[in-house]
Order: sequence, then C-alpha cells, then structure tokens
Amino acid sequence: KKKKDSSRSGPASRNTISVEEAYEMLGVSPTATTKEVSAAFRKLASLHHPDRHAQASEQEQRKAAKKFARLREAFELLTSS
Repeated sequence: KKKKDSSRSGPASRNTISVEEAYEMLGVSPTATTKEVSAAFRKLASLHHPDRHAQASEQEQRKAAKKFARLREAFELLTSS
C-alpha cells in the first residue's frame, strides 16, 4: 500500500503548519492581537476565496482553494487558544 501524503491540505491534515508559519502566512507578528489576526485573515481570505476564482481555469481554482484552506488553517491555529 502507498503511504498517504501528509503534506496535503484538507480535513485529514489539520494543523500541519507551525505557529510561526501561521503568523508568517497571515502577515502578522507573534504579538498580534486576536483582532489583528482576524483582520489579516479576512483581507487575505477575500483575495484567495475559491468563489472569487470561479471563472479561472481549474488549475487556478485548485490553487486558490489550497491557499484559502491554508489561510483558514493558520487562522484557526492562532485563534483556537
């Protein structure tokens, strides 16, 4: 059997990024408040949301969906504590 690739994003691979990567992805410092983290997420999510790329090629749609999923994962990691 083939091993499952744990580097893929999706429901089965929650929290595959570090806290440091999460801050970097959202473009905020480790001293950022929850409000600042939320604002950064909303800004980036609006740019990378899959619905925004509905008219793009399938490849671009998949790329946007992956980016959005990673941003959501970073946001959830930083706001879950």
